Parts: sequence; C-alpha cells; structure tokens
Amino acid sequence: MIYRSNNTDDNGNIIEIFNDNGESIYSKNIPGVKLYITGKNNYIKVHEGTKFENCAFQMANYNKVVINKSKYKIQNVRLFANSYTIFEVGYNLSCLECDIRLQENRTGFIIGNDCMFSTEIRVYATDGHAIYSIDKNKVLNIGKIIKIGNHVWIGRRVNLLKGTKINDNSIVGFGSVVTGNIDESNVVIAGFPAKVIKTGVNWSRLTPEEYERVHPPFNENMMRME
Repeated sequence: MIYRSNNTDDNGNIIEIFNDNGESIYSKNIPGVKLYITGKNNYIKVHEGTKFENCAFQMANYNKVVINKSKYKIQNVRLFANSYTIFEVGYNLSCLECDIRLQENRTGFIIGNDCMFSTEIRVYATDGHAIYSIDKNKVLNIGKIIKIGNHVWIGRRVNLLKGTKINDNSIVGFGSVVTGNIDESNVVIAGFPAKVIKTGVNWSRLTPEEYERVHPPFNENMMRME
C-alpha cells in the first residue's frame, strides 16, 4: 500500500477531497478534523459534503482512510492508527462520539452505509498487549479487522472488540461488549458478552411515536385474510 502522487507532502502523505462527480482536490487539512501524522505514505480521502466536528486522526505509516458522503454530521471521532491499517466509512454515517484503536499493524475498522453511532463507543481492533501460550510461546490475541454492515445502530457505551462482525439492519444495545461474528441480520444484540436477544427486527431514525404515526402497525385480521 504505497501512494505516489505530485499532490503529496514531503513524506508522501495524501489528503484527497472528492465530490459527487468524481473530481478531487488535494488539501493540507480537513475542516473539523485535527491531523497528527507522524509518518509517511498515509492516504486520506473524504467527500467534500461530509461535515466533521471535533474529530482527530493520529496516524503513523501507510494507513488508508476513506469516508464517503454523509448528510449527517460526524462528531468526536478519534482515530489512533499505527501502520498498514484501514478505516473505511460508507454513505450517511451519523456519529456522536467514537474512539477507534487501530494500534496494531494491519488491523482495520470498516463501516457500511446508513449507520448510526451514539456516544461513548469504543472500538478495539487490538488488545494492546500480548497474551501468549506458555508451552509454545505463541501469541494468542493477534489483532483483527472489525466490520459493521449496512444500516446498523450502535448504542451508547458499546465496546466493539477485535474480530467483531455485525450484519445489516441490526441494533447493538446500551453498554454491550461485542466480539466475534454475529451471523444473522435484523437482530438486536446486547449483553456482556453480547448475544442475539431478538430476531426479525429493523430500526428507524424516527422516534417510536413518529414512526408509528407514519407507519401504523399491520392489521392482524387483514394479514390472516390475505
């Protein structure tokens, strides 16, 4: 993952701002994001229409960040990336606060489209310190990429640990600690460790009262007649 361009700084770092037409300009900064780049050959690509507030990206070497267009504000995202990591965000992310730790090389955090992140969310693609077997001296807790599907709601104080995968149209409940694959879509996940507690659901950005007014419940008698 080496980036070469006439639009790099002296260390080969690129900040690309792109628009809906696929046109790009190259910049030294991103409004609403404080950049602390200590290394070389990092690539940051963000859509010009995405609004950031009080965000900070700290990066070493050869990292890739891609953030697509969002009609919602992305707030208080703190990214700590070592080297050879990836952070990708799909369309229309909203975020109130999220701390992302990619401090082990070759880890990553990938978010799908139309996701909603609450506050005090912590993402750990690494444990930070080695756990190893005594008999073989083998490391047992190598960092892993974390993947979030499309239209996923991450509740307040959720912790996403290395290797987590959450599928589409799902909800992660308040204070949950998630690790490993959640294979099903349209589920509510909660607990410590988190597990599926309800299936066959979806969610909306509307309040419950607003949603019920716009989308009244199905009539069970009519459903039986059909």
